[in-house]
Amino acid sequence: MKTGNLLIGVLAGAAAGAVLSIYFNSEKGAETLKKLTDTAGDYISDLKSKAFDGMETVTDKYEDVTHSVKDFAEKGKEKLHDASKEYASNYNH
Repeated sequence: MKTGNLLIGVLAGAAAGAVLSIYFNSEKGAETLKKLTDTAGDYISDLKSKAFDGMETVTDKYEDVTHSVKDFAEKGKEKLHDASKEYASNYNH
């Protein structure tokens, strides 16, 4: 029984291969394959474009946050310096 199943599987595979070979080697099959390839290429180009746009957005957000943090740190330094001067002037009197 197992040999029969193996033989059926081999014959089914050969038949499927023959059908696919005829399909893809025919003019209409080649045309379909070209359309599939073109469509896949379009999807890949679109995906690359969206990924690039996403990276630009992430980069812009990173730069905005970095600038905001630097401004916040600078203001904090100024307040600390002012408070230190005020404390020193009050302590010396």
